[in-house]
Amino acid sequence: MTLLTILDYMPTVQPLQRWLLEALICDDQQSRAAFEKWQHQVDFDTLDYSSYRLIPALFRKFADDPLCTTHHSRMKGIYRYFFYRNNMLAQQAHQAISALLESGIDLLIFKGLALGLRHYDKLALRPMGDVDVLIRPDDVQPAETILNQLGWRYRYEAEDKLVDWHSHDYINDSNNGFDLHWNALVESGGKDCDQAIWKRAETMVWLGQEVRLMRPEDLALMAIINGIRDKHLLWIYDLAVILKNTRAFNWQLLWEEAGQRQLRSQVLDALQVFSPFLPRHLDSRFLNKLLDSDPVLNHKRLERLIKENRTLALDADQRQSLETAGPVRRLTDALFNRPSTYMRLSSDPGTPKHIHCRLDNAGRIDGLYLHWQHLPRLRDLVYIDEDKLSALPSNVSGEGWLSIKPGTVTIREQVALQDYRAKITVKSEQTQLELSPGEPLRLTLQVENSSQCCWVVNEHSEKQYGVSGHLLDAEGTLLKWDLPREYFLKSIPAHIAFIAPGQRIDCRLDITGPTEPGSYTLQFDVVHEKVAWFSKRQPANEFPKISLEVTSNKQARIANDLPS
Repeated sequence: MTLLTILDYMPTVQPLQRWLLEALICDDQQSRAAFEKWQHQVDFDTLDYSSYRLIPALFRKFADDPLCTTHHSRMKGIYRYFFYRNNMLAQQAHQAISALLESGIDLLIFKGLALGLRHYDKLALRPMGDVDVLIRPDDVQPAETILNQLGWRYRYEAEDKLVDWHSHDYINDSNNGFDLHWNALVESGGKDCDQAIWKRAETMVWLGQEVRLMRPEDLALMAIINGIRDKHLLWIYDLAVILKNTRAFNWQLLWEEAGQRQLRSQVLDALQVFSPFLPRHLDSRFLNKLLDSDPVLNHKRLERLIKENRTLALDADQRQSLETAGPVRRLTDALFNRPSTYMRLSSDPGTPKHIHCRLDNAGRIDGLYLHWQHLPRLRDLVYIDEDKLSALPSNVSGEGWLSIKPGTVTIREQVALQDYRAKITVKSEQTQLELSPGEPLRLTLQVENSSQCCWVVNEHSEKQYGVSGHLLDAEGTLLKWDLPREYFLKSIPAHIAFIAPGQRIDCRLDITGPTEPGSYTLQFDVVHEKVAWFSKRQPANEFPKISLEVTSNKQARIANDLPS
């Protein structure tokens, strides 16, 4: 059994989306068959935005095919819209980029514009809402001044700048966007995080102006991470285009960069989703080879699956591999009647637990794979037709299938909780932190379900649970309520995920120091996404606060030893 399957960071590819991607990416016969299925089922009035952005490339490929007749006019209109929109954006961005370069500000073009210029035949084929450039941290203020002079203004409220993690977003009167990044990815920051990307950059001439772009492997990494964070599907086609247009794509370089940024798990998930569309570039053997090249990640994946009770397909060898101490350890455990490492991990209270749902051909649950210790909680997690299920089994241990008559069990959607009680503990002795403006900081928190009910998230649900915070000034005035959050209970395909009362879950929270020096307070909170903030539903929750003292000038956002 492969340890590749985690996929909880990944957007779900629905059948209509899959046919669209297959039509664009796969070989001719499979591509045309997929397009025929797609064009019979598509409704442009309800088309999701991820698919909408793929229509220009689809029209370019199938415009002369008889299969395109039904939707030819609609697809042509979308193509022409993005042709106009992208070229207008590119023209305005070219003016801004030329002005930045002429003023001595070094920059790299990446994301949509870089892909459109280097890897797509025409800019219209790669829809963009904005242009993204990477600059040196010291150049943020002078770059903003130049953009302001050219009619670009900060997109959001001024106070939002205080908590910008890695970039400032600007907009002009044409409603086009221009994003200045001082870190390429929000997931990874620090003085050296982008150093290798700067060194590897390639040059090209664009409309008479020499510009620098990220090389294909770095563009691919950016596409993957931004795509899975923002839960869109354009990254899949971007990656396919990059691979098809790069003669010797260096997977090892991408894998090493992902390792430096601690993003290998997400990349592995993404490549597993991508591989069916272009198997000649990626297959399961190659992906397993990547995983095997990182023993730490391999072992972490195995332990995580066991802790979270996602153990349906683990084989005996994998379970046995955990008992690494050999015969002496196993003999000691037996003498003192201690449970095996596998049993200790599977009972770990510090992780969310999962129950696998098996569906019949009609989409009804006809089986649950669970660890029997969770049977007493089952009625809190699903609706059970008591007339069809006389009794749940008892006096069982370990794990296994609970086969049930279809219609007996249905998924319970947790709209709201009975009560919203929780505890947050900052796993650090520091109650006051001193940061430079814009300095990234990672905090480790522990969140306890101190209510009387389970927190539950089902497949496809957006009602996930996360930890976040609110930014206040020294006098306690709220500056920013909705800070980024880290989800500790997420939706996972084919599973019910839950945290029982009394469970304590460790999670990390990445924050960034405000850009303006001063004294601030970070007030922690728990959010039931799309439903409620715990502090608003249960004001008695006494969530901790941390004092943030932001010192030095704005240019000290990150250490100043990036390569020139």
